[in-house]
Amino acid sequence: MLKRIKQMHLRPYAPADKGACLALLDGNMPVFFAPHERDEFDTFLNDPGDRYWVVEDDAGVIVGCSGYWIVTGTPVATITWTMVARSWHRRGVGRRLLLTCLDHLCRVPAVQAVRLETSQHVTGFYEQVGDFYVQGIIENGYAPGLHKIEMRTVLSSERCAAIARQLATLNEARP
Repeated sequence: MLKRIKQMHLRPYAPADKGACLALLDGNMPVFFAPHERDEFDTFLNDPGDRYWVVEDDAGVIVGCSGYWIVTGTPVATITWTMVARSWHRRGVGRRLLLTCLDHLCRVPAVQAVRLETSQHVTGFYEQVGDFYVQGIIENGYAPGLHKIEMRTVLSSERCAAIARQLATLNEARP
């Protein structure tokens, strides 16, 4: 049985976190990310804005990161660069990150829908946790055998209430 994080600390990304975040990407290649994506992520980390977070474990080690951006002039936001250290998969880190992003987006009245692009390996996670559905598939869109899946969810008042409840439950479970 996998050990869950007793105290998960989520905080805004800082420039000093860049190396740890790049290490997360490296540790998830080639199954979840293609090697050519590293340069793009490296560039992104130079200025991810104020909507990107990291999760630290009990010892202060960064074990996950994620964020979002709002598509200017539209009612759509995009979840971006979500990853969790492979040794920490299935321990609640990704759930905390995704629900935090969605909860923040629920508080932005102009945002009505959220999209993301991911691989076939994590679509089930996004369907289960975020109520996302597949909108399009580009076979080998990232690399041979690594398909690009576009997913989307709608932020209705009912969905936002469910997200808030799920996040509150996670917060209660961790001191």
